[in-house]
Amino acid sequence: MKRIAISLCFLFTLVHFAQAQSDWISYKIDSKLSVKVPSEPTSADEYSVIAMTNDSMVCVITKIDMQKVSGLDSAALAGLAPTSDFANSVKTGMQEKMQGYTMDDVKTGKWNNYYCYNIEGANPTTKVRSFTFMIIISNYLYSISAVVPDGRSTQPKDDFFASLKLN
Repeated sequence: MKRIAISLCFLFTLVHFAQAQSDWISYKIDSKLSVKVPSEPTSADEYSVIAMTNDSMVCVITKIDMQKVSGLDSAALAGLAPTSDFANSVKTGMQEKMQGYTMDDVKTGKWNNYYCYNIEGANPTTKVRSFTFMIIISNYLYSISAVVPDGRSTQPKDDFFASLKLN
């Protein structure tokens, strides 16, 4: 009986996951990257678009030309990207823009041979958590973020992040 119950739970989870992904649409960020989003994205500002799930998770996709914004070309970024100073400056920049959030330490790594950064944060006043994944490709800083209300599943965030791919 216990084995049947576990099998049914697994099957329900698998069906739910497949359904969540099949409802999402592919969004081409540019010629380099695409990601699946839960709804048609709308412009938030000159750098970002947003899309929402039915349960109030907000997906934010950002593309910043670092040459234009801070004068850093791809060669300069290649030298800075692996340093902890650069990672911490990214965190500081986010902290300044996201008033009321407390940001965790930046986790650095590689994604498809590109430098990447993971930053999580929380806003106790608005009762939300933020999850951000950033990648440097050429002279661009790409970011996908999910803002999840406290108490809600992070599975849609995981689906969103897992769908990021090179074109």
